[in-house]
Amino acid sequence: IAFASPPPRPDQGVKARAERLLKAQAQEDLYEKVNWAKRIKLGDPHKYILPIIAAKLRFNPNDKEALDAYRAMIEVDKQKIKGDRGLYHFSAIYKGRIFFGYKDVLPTDILAWFNENEGGHLDLFRRGGTENHGMMSRTTGYLFAEQFQKERTGDLKTDPHAYFLDFLRKECKKLYTIGQGEWDSSTYVAFSAAGWLNLYDYAKDPKVRDLARAALDWYSAAYALKYFHGLHSGVESRGFSHTPLSGQTDVLGWLWWNDLPKGFEPDLSPKEGQVRHAINAALSGYRPDPIVSALAKKEVKLPFEARASKPVYYGYTESNVYQEYEYFTDSFTMSVLYNPTPGDKVVGEIWPQTTMFKLALLLPGTARVMGAANGYHRHFPVEGRSPYDQYHAHKGAMVNLCYVPDPNADRRAAQRSLLAVPAELPPPVVRDGWYVFEAGETFVAARPLGTNTRWTDLADWSRRTSDDPDGKVETKVYPDYKWLQTDGKLSGWIIDTGRKKEYGTLSRFIDALREKTRLDLSQMESDRTVTYRSLYGNTLKLRHPGGLGGKPDAWTNGRKLVFENWPVYESPYINEPLNRGILTVNDGQRRMTVDFSGEWPVWKYDRVSKP
Repeated sequence: IAFASPPPRPDQGVKARAERLLKAQAQEDLYEKVNWAKRIKLGDPHKYILPIIAAKLRFNPNDKEALDAYRAMIEVDKQKIKGDRGLYHFSAIYKGRIFFGYKDVLPTDILAWFNENEGGHLDLFRRGGTENHGMMSRTTGYLFAEQFQKERTGDLKTDPHAYFLDFLRKECKKLYTIGQGEWDSSTYVAFSAAGWLNLYDYAKDPKVRDLARAALDWYSAAYALKYFHGLHSGVESRGFSHTPLSGQTDVLGWLWWNDLPKGFEPDLSPKEGQVRHAINAALSGYRPDPIVSALAKKEVKLPFEARASKPVYYGYTESNVYQEYEYFTDSFTMSVLYNPTPGDKVVGEIWPQTTMFKLALLLPGTARVMGAANGYHRHFPVEGRSPYDQYHAHKGAMVNLCYVPDPNADRRAAQRSLLAVPAELPPPVVRDGWYVFEAGETFVAARPLGTNTRWTDLADWSRRTSDDPDGKVETKVYPDYKWLQTDGKLSGWIIDTGRKKEYGTLSRFIDALREKTRLDLSQMESDRTVTYRSLYGNTLKLRHPGGLGGKPDAWTNGRKLVFENWPVYESPYINEPLNRGILTVNDGQRRMTVDFSGEWPVWKYDRVSKP
């Protein structure tokens, strides 16, 4: 049976978690926050103050502190009259939430300013740089155009309502045909989703509400695939989730699904800045479909594999630019990205802001990501795209080659590769060249492919990847990690894994490494090629192309990877062929299909047929 809209969805505990989050965030002192913004001459105070106003109004629509703070933001708007009038993206989403959520009770002076400022300058909502900026601005612009625009001509150049509606349809259609440009960001998906959440709650046109529902169903399904005990476990663009609730989108995941490691308590207080950006979701009536939620909490048959593709960052037609492979178990997940960009562009669309490899591990009381990378452009050493790294994985094994022929060609690079190891792991057993770790219910084996392998510190990494020739650079400290470094112009890592329930003891896992695996380095120096037979019985072969970026030559069991025509998603539980406009998600029993092959999205539910 097909539905114009899906059936009602159960709350799944979202409301209770939302109340908890809102109460914690509403404790912030807005008088102090406004004074702080003035004191440091903050250019975008709305981003920090409007969400707290929205949280306080949730409990008292007449809250004097919140209304005084909004009046302070009006004064900031007036100082920006020759510019954006305070209607920039991060401000826009919460102005939309506050106006449409409380317009029946807001004081006259604040309503008058909305009428003059938002109602009189709809074209300013056309602005937006990155994808999430445009999404926040233009979804909000549509709502204010519905509210304030008196005449509609349908001309995209002169009619804001028509322009915003066209944008919404194109962006939602893109998701269902080629995927998301700013894909899987543990930072920015939360911001893009915030704009659609406003449309879901407040759009007058039911077709636009269906667009919002379709966009949010897509975001939630894409994130559900990689959600792993409170963190985004997979490769990602523009962000780096490495522990539960470490990114804004992770807070959104907690709100929708919870599923934190046993004993992990989220800090929802104002001092945790990323929590602020989930206030919009906490105020929304949107709930992910229970089928999507089952996938997020991995209430499906494990393990399973998935592959996916990503489009070009901007545009609506260039598909299958990046490809990824993922493997999911109950105790760890592993993912790699095959990325064609050179990776060395550090202005504009910054190429290093793409994480190429993650091994996410469920540990006692938490979850952590282990990473391997060259380290580049002052990023956390395993966060982001290095121009010199290539990866290939199958199931729980990975081969990484890092080739830096001339470190003097780019002072941000060095001839070495780094392994990020969660600090709480016991010291590894070093045997036959392997560093073997016990990580919760997973055993992890790391084999360096360089020389002079040793433990190092972040300060050393910071100096060696500085843009400053003197090596003076401030960098974020990650006390929950330690660093294993291996050197050489051609270096890298082999990573292999095993679940404790399969091997029992660390010594048996080490015995299996010795008996079952084979590492062939005979072509490493001559042809930048490594071949490895894994504990899973698969032979992985990787050849580094030799230059900056580009995709590797990669083989699994003798079969070369061909990157043409990869689907947006392909797995047992989430599937989306290229350019079809159809997404399906199932939990092994029930299936949700969102069909956007026509003019508007349509939902269908059925049972999964057993083989």
